[in-house]
Amino acid sequence: TPTIFCGQAVLDQAQLSNYIPQKLGTGWGVGEPLVFSPTRKGLLDKVELFVSGKGDIQVKVVDSVNGKNNDLTEIITWPVNSINGRGSWLTFDFKKEPLIYKGLNYTVTFRSISGTVYVHWAIYWNWARRIFLKQF
Repeated sequence: TPTIFCGQAVLDQAQLSNYIPQKLGTGWGVGEPLVFSPTRKGLLDKVELFVSGKGDIQVKVVDSVNGKNNDLTEIITWPVNSINGRGSWLTFDFKKEPLIYKGLNYTVTFRSISGTVYVHWAIYWNWARRIFLKQF
């Protein structure tokens, strides 16, 4: 039987600099998808995105294997309220923590459901993100 370490989440990967705000629409996804491939096997604990604007954002993670795009997490809705237009990190902590595997592709997808919301990215659509796993 495998042992699951449900303690502290570990930062698996990040893109942290040179941000450009990208306005979100009401459909899932904008620009290039935020596809990531974990560096280790683990339980997907949370995703942090650098956001700005004023409104509500929804985020979920889908399985990108073979183009199936099955939802792996619940949809999280969170308010965004930037002061003076500055962005900040917003944490999406999933209750459903799916087991994800090193070397496979997964997609974080997001949309605005009200107001004007921006997710920030660097060159080549490197979305400003931090992805945390609980080691498995």
